[in-house]
Amino acid sequence: MFAVLDELKNMKCSVKNDHSAYKRAAQFLRKMADPQSIQESQNLSMFLANHNRITQCLHQQLEVIPGYEELLADIVNICVDYYENKMYLTPSEKHMLLKVMGFGLYLMDGNVSNIYKLDAKKRINLSKIDKFFKVSTCGWGWGWAGAKGLPLGGKN
Repeated sequence: MFAVLDELKNMKCSVKNDHSAYKRAAQFLRKMADPQSIQESQNLSMFLANHNRITQCLHQQLEVIPGYEELLADIVNICVDYYENKMYLTPSEKHMLLKVMGFGLYLMDGNVSNIYKLDAKKRINLSKIDKFFKVSTCGWGWGWAGAKGLPLGGKN
C-alpha cells in the first residue's frame, strides 16, 4: 500500500499542480502571511518534491525495530507459499502477492539487514523468488530484465 501511495504521488502531477495553484492564489490574497501557513506550505512542497518519501521513511523507521527482518521474512515466505501453490483467485491477488514479495525484500535489505545474509541463513529463498520475477520466453511482461533495461529475453 505504501509503495502504491508513493507511486500515485509521483505519477499524478495534478497534485503538484493543485498545490502550485493554491500557493499562487494564497499569495495573491495574502493569506499566507502567518509563519505557520508558510511552514506547512514548505513542508508540503518538500514532500511532493521528494520521490518515494513514504517508502524511505518507512524503511528508516523499520530499521530501528529489532528483529523487523524476521517478521518481513515470514510475510515474504507466506506470499511465496501462496504464489507457488496458486492460492489466489484473481489476477489482482496474484499481482498483490508479487508486490508484497518485492516490497518486502526491499524493506529487508538495508543497513541493518541484508537479503543475501537472510538467504544464506535459509530464512528466505532468493532463487525461488527470483524465478517468479523472471520474464517468460514468450516476451510478455517486464520482470527484472525489463527493470534493468535489458531486452525482454533477459540477455544482453
